[in-house]
Amino acid sequence: HEGIDLMKEYPNDHPFVKEGKPLHGPNQWPSKPESLKPIMNEYKNRLLKLGDQMMSGIALANKLPIDYFEPIFKDGFWVMRLVMYPPQPQLERQPKDDIGIGVGEHTDYGFLTFVNQDSNKNCLQVKNSSGQWIAAHPIRGTFIVNIGDMLRIWSNGLYQSTPHRVDQPTESLRCSNGFFYEPGFDQFIEPKLEVEPGKALPFKRVKYGDHLCSKVFSNFQLD
Repeated sequence: HEGIDLMKEYPNDHPFVKEGKPLHGPNQWPSKPESLKPIMNEYKNRLLKLGDQMMSGIALANKLPIDYFEPIFKDGFWVMRLVMYPPQPQLERQPKDDIGIGVGEHTDYGFLTFVNQDSNKNCLQVKNSSGQWIAAHPIRGTFIVNIGDMLRIWSNGLYQSTPHRVDQPTESLRCSNGFFYEPGFDQFIEPKLEVEPGKALPFKRVKYGDHLCSKVFSNFQLD
């Protein structure tokens, strides 16, 4: 697949950029189409608001104040991936459960991921609680929402990260836009919810930025 990765932008004269903080700096926007940058920035602003609303709902669902998560996301990070999967008509599915990997099995790194996918069916797949892979069919006018690792840790395992993968399309190209709604880069996340005795998992306190960098630098070779 081919993709454009965008992250929260910082100008070159920002102290974080000057000190060489990982993944901080300006994005490398394509020059064409010229409308891409303003459209994606508007899209990003709208999804940040959607993420705020979702987290308010999660707070209320757990009998917490509606503004409980505001400190965690006060200086929240964000990541956006624009991805195109070219068609691979030569792929043959043998054995039956074999897939042409567009993206291998993984979970997302932050709190929530909003996936806006086109109408190419059966490509995005999620693993259910029985360990079976099921297709996340696109529904017009909706997002797929994945739970990420930080929400799993914060909730003490009540909310589980969503294992997912992408099958390679065979007939027509597939496009998707994944927006990753994240806490502050230097924010520490630790288990907060109380769960039933015996069901608490041994989660440790983790800094989001460290977790993100460990994943990014193991998945990509950076020049």
